[in-house]
Amino acid sequence: EDLAYPWRDLEADKARGRTAFNVLKAVKKGFRLTFRFVLDWALGRRPVPWSPPPTGSELEDILSLPGVAPQERPDLIDQLSATIARKLGDPGSRRYYAGLLWRVVEGQLRPEALLTVIHRAMAAIGEGVARPGALVAQALGRL
Repeated sequence: EDLAYPWRDLEADKARGRTAFNVLKAVKKGFRLTFRFVLDWALGRRPVPWSPPPTGSELEDILSLPGVAPQERPDLIDQLSATIARKLGDPGSRRYYAGLLWRVVEGQLRPEALLTVIHRAMAAIGEGVARPGALVAQALGRL
């Protein structure tokens, strides 16, 4: 009976960053654990905010934005908003994206959620869907 059970593949989980050891490593590197992160982890949702996103690796700094020193935030937000606008082909909405990033800093928006929405918008643009800013606004309205 035990042999028929689909046991967890710990090596695969380690490779994907889905173990408590990865959380400890991230904390040592300066990642700030939020209440939401701990709650998600306790409920079995395994957020992995320190792993690089599947595409657009320049955007991974969104995930560490809440833990960035206050004096470094404006420059990082400026850089990230420019990167988002460039990747979405939407230079006129750079201030909008900067506002979203400030919401991440203030704890009003989870960085994982914003990154996911940006990736979805990038995929939609790749499929020929127009108005990336509208896609992001619509997706964030559902959160």
